[in-house]
Amino acid sequence: MRALALYGMLFCIPVPASSISTTQNKARLLLRRQSRPELGVVMGQPLNKRMYFMDYIPEHNLVACACAKCGSTAMVTFLYQQLFGQPWPHPMSNMHKDIHNIYLPEWGKAWKVIWDLDQQKEIMKKAFSFALVRDPMERLISSWKSKLQCTAGPHKSDPGRDSYVLQLQKLHGGLGNGTCMSLENFALALFEIHQRGDAKYLNNHFLPQNMGCFNDFPPGNWSKVIHLGHPDTFSTLGAQIGSKAKSFPSPHSSQGVIRVSERAFDLLVAVTAQEYQMLGEYLPPSRVAPGNYV
Repeated sequence: MRALALYGMLFCIPVPASSISTTQNKARLLLRRQSRPELGVVMGQPLNKRMYFMDYIPEHNLVACACAKCGSTAMVTFLYQQLFGQPWPHPMSNMHKDIHNIYLPEWGKAWKVIWDLDQQKEIMKKAFSFALVRDPMERLISSWKSKLQCTAGPHKSDPGRDSYVLQLQKLHGGLGNGTCMSLENFALALFEIHQRGDAKYLNNHFLPQNMGCFNDFPPGNWSKVIHLGHPDTFSTLGAQIGSKAKSFPSPHSSQGVIRVSERAFDLLVAVTAQEYQMLGEYLPPSRVAPGNYV
């Protein structure tokens, strides 16, 4: 294996080993991807075995990782623009031409998927490794807004809400058959799933960050761990691929604000305790508190 990599993305994705050749699901491919149809990989359901893979392109000696709702869209958009000298040529709403799908011809044949943990370890030893993180409670609230909330109008959730709700209901086992969720019910469901030891089976938008990018490689193993709002985020990333660009695309963000109740806050604190323990030194002060609008 060559020591140089154009750009690599560490994808720590739980997948069912038994479904690799059979699944036909169509879903977005994210840095913390929910699915990879071309590999028959489906997320968001209890799995018997978890597999973690690294997407690697041998050119700029770069491993990059961002969980869903941590700035993954901004990161791949920035990297595509810098590497190819042009913006992504398709609307972001075109799911058939999703920028996260590195197997599209627009990305060329630059990517290499590394499944073997020993190979990943060797790459991490010599690569510049870059991980985007986010305040855990803010991330979960953002994920709830875009995937589960009931509010109609300009603050409605993204398309496909029913499938996200159904996934969470199935994993939890006791949420009824609703088509949306309040923030408190979402926090309670997460709390009970965590208490049961099933957090590792959560959809990638709700999967704890310590079980994603950092599952096999703790923060101390990364060259740079940084949050999206830091002024040096993309200048650091750009420098590694020979770019002087310091600005980055406006991140995809969930719309609207929600008042955080004391109950929801207490549940989210419990759910995210391990993430804060692992990532606290890399995060800005959290905006989430009882009574705050987030």
